[in-house]
Amino acid sequence: QFSLLKANRAHPKQQTEMTEKWNEEERQRNFMQPLRIDSSEWNKKIVSVPLRKILVQKVSDSSFLFYQDLLNFLVSWITVGLFIYQQNHIKAFQKQAWFVTYQKCVHTYFSADFFFRLLCSKYPRIMLSSFSSMVELLTTVPFILVWILGQAQYDEKVFRACMMFDLIRVYLTKRIIDNCMVDNARDIFNIVNIMVTIIMFPAGVCSY
Repeated sequence: QFSLLKANRAHPKQQTEMTEKWNEEERQRNFMQPLRIDSSEWNKKIVSVPLRKILVQKVSDSSFLFYQDLLNFLVSWITVGLFIYQQNHIKAFQKQAWFVTYQKCVHTYFSADFFFRLLCSKYPRIMLSSFSSMVELLTTVPFILVWILGQAQYDEKVFRACMMFDLIRVYLTKRIIDNCMVDNARDIFNIVNIMVTIIMFPAGVCSY
């Protein structure tokens, strides 16, 4: 302030030089001070965004769903393998209580996975109308309803019928193919995937 007052009383030329010198000193002092960032406005913007939008952004920017698809692929094929084995050893499986427990856990997991994907989807209505969603609903809802109604017993054909729908979860391998393959290979593997799905379900119906 003293320098600025002195500059005001000096000759115009000296006044300009002293003002510039004072401004330079002020800039240096400000430069040496730590940078302070006011994040209050940013925090307000984050708070004002709905939780679902934040979740959609976080999930879409990560590889979480891809690893989830890999886990679903593994669990689905284990379930398919158990169904095929169970069809050939029905009497043996009637004595295995762990099998029903496994089916309950798997279908609960599939249901939770579907609703999580629906919550993280940018366009939930489009997702619900997709064929993949129809496959997921068909392989979870019937079993959950049978479970709630208490009809899921080893000697019940209803239980086996609900398990039969699990065979079409093979189609969901398409998600991994779309993420891992280049264009030409993707088309070929998708065709193979559809053919395997078409073969698996009628085979399950015939075995039932």
